[in-house]
Amino acid sequence: MLHTSSNVNVTSYNVKNHIKLWRSCYGIVSDILGQSGFDWDDTKHMITIQNENAWNEYCTLHKSTKSFRFKVLQNWDDIVDLYAKDRTTNHGAETIMDVDEAMNGETNEVEFMGLGAKANIA
Repeated sequence: MLHTSSNVNVTSYNVKNHIKLWRSCYGIVSDILGQSGFDWDDTKHMITIQNENAWNEYCTLHKSTKSFRFKVLQNWDDIVDLYAKDRTTNHGAETIMDVDEAMNGETNEVEFMGLGAKANIA
């Protein structure tokens, strides 16, 4: 459709590369925004910082972030919509061992709910 309307060739390879780029971008920017002193400017569509020294320290520890200092991300809201659910946070996150144990455990529902034989059920 793009080729017909705009004479632009888009292959599945192009789409896959954009998906990888946006996922990587989401990870980097959301990590930055998770740090104290960094915010998002909805008008400029870019990261804002409160302290240049904090930014320099962060970039020293995270080399891939340096290019995001003045990067404009017009489609950030769309990127968040696509990738925010794919990324776990500390709250409620499970390791593969937790998931395996939950799926393979033989705990019955009464024991799971703490309603064992000694419970006084009315």
